Amino acid sequence: MSEENVGGMVTMTIDGRSGEFPADMTILEAARSMGVEIPTLCYSEAVSQYGACRLCTVEIVRRGRSRYVISCMHPVGPFEVRTDSAGIRDARRTLVEFFLARNPKSPELNALYAKFGGTGKPPYTLASQFGETKCILCGLCVRVCAEVIGASAVGFARRGMAKKVAAGMMRWSETCIGCGSCVYVCPTNAIAVADINSVPTGHVWKHEQDHRQCRTCASIHAQPEYFPDMQALTLRPEGE
Repeated sequence: MSEENVGGMVTMTIDGRSGEFPADMTILEAARSMGVEIPTLCYSEAVSQYGACRLCTVEIVRRGRSRYVISCMHPVGPFEVRTDSAGIRDARRTLVEFFLARNPKSPELNALYAKFGGTGKPPYTLASQFGETKCILCGLCVRVCAEVIGASAVGFARRGMAKKVAAGMMRWSETCIGCGSCVYVCPTNAIAVADINSVPTGHVWKHEQDHRQCRTCASIHAQPEYFPDMQALTLRPEGE
């Protein structure tokens, strides 16, 4: 396999299939461009890569030597990539076991556990010692709020086993606009929106948002204070 980088392109083999990819592309992006699915829990094209869940780990082989790397952050290169070897499945199953230790009832995580060969209950649990939590600290909600919405209403607080996603000072953040982006990107449904009178109303951190339905399209719910901005963006007269 050639190691030349011609015209900013790199030749790489993924699960036996060779292809050329831009040098600034990650292994995950390259694999998905070829239709090779690599599981992720903390990745989204809308935000920067974080590498928290490590579920996208793959094996790369170069000059007879192999090692495991995080495909969402590792750039393409002149090597062979194995995305579904026995060792990779074992590594992913172990990672899911870590998440299940505090979230044993998660349907999403249990489905992944079975997919990677897990049977029965995970070998250990931390739920009784540290409490159950659906949050796996993937950081998607934090990144989408900061990078896409620009509100930075939530972030990480505390350290170690006490680490959690929270608003500033552990209270509701006034910068939150109630857009629900955090709910949309959460891979384990750790952030919920309850329906009150058919109106999506945020209940994260014991707070309720006053959401009202757009009378024009009937598909958008927002806080009344943001209606003027929405009307300006849609160029519709006030009151419609």
